[in-house]
Amino acid sequence: MPTVSEGGAVKLVWKSEAVPARNDEEIETTAPDFDFALVRRGGTAFVIVEIPPGQELAPPGMHATDTLDYLVVLRGRLELVVQTGSVILDPGDVVIDRGVYHGSRAVGNESAVLAVVLIPAEPVGSRQREL
Repeated sequence: MPTVSEGGAVKLVWKSEAVPARNDEEIETTAPDFDFALVRRGGTAFVIVEIPPGQELAPPGMHATDTLDYLVVLRGRLELVVQTGSVILDPGDVVIDRGVYHGSRAVGNESAVLAVVLIPAEPVGSRQREL
């Protein structure tokens, strides 16, 4: 997952090193920072993302990842932009991102707070793995 612009945060809640996950091992459940390389190596992550008002996920603009993402808006409002248009998401709204090009930014007076689960996926179309 991209990092957020200045003033925001990405908090790793839980991770697995592989899919399928192992439930019979002890693992470190706390980590100060989320590293997207974990998902590139075949692991999964559950993160909480806070995006300050008017800020966007970085890298700025449209981007795509080789992940299947389950996203729930917990607080604030988020504008989600895809190639076919945009939509404003409110608390409780859910997005399933299947590797599409997208961009997003917090709208309104408060930070947008999101719960996101990232699962590795095959690249969409001819896109390269390094996206």
